Amino acid sequence: HTTVMRWVHHYGPIFKALWRRHQTAHAKSWRIYETYIRVKGRWAYLYRAIDSNGLSMDFELRKHRDYAASYHFLKRLLTTNGRPDRLVTDQYRATLKAVKHLIKQDYLSKSAHQCSKYRNNLIEQ
Repeated sequence: HTTVMRWVHHYGPIFKALWRRHQTAHAKSWRIYETYIRVKGRWAYLYRAIDSNGLSMDFELRKHRDYAASYHFLKRLLTTNGRPDRLVTDQYRATLKAVKHLIKQDYLSKSAHQCSKYRNNLIEQ
């Protein structure tokens, strides 16, 4: 079991990079959502992004739901998948602050961000 664990730690990032390179193109309308789930007996925040077709683009588990977690997730999403035409988020302040910071850094255009409570129903289901 130790050998298999070493293989996973060594080859996991390589497989992840290869998978992202051959991933299908996503629609240019994205929805971002974070929720609280239980994983192996511990509570964690699940950050998830889907496109308008309902296909999962990326996800991340974090201990905290704060600005740093939102910022790092969104920055990784934008650098791996490019700029969206529309990015829909909920009205959580930390996410809004992260989006504003990414707009200042020119990762995202100001007109692309939409903050809506009801447009994220697709991802909440």
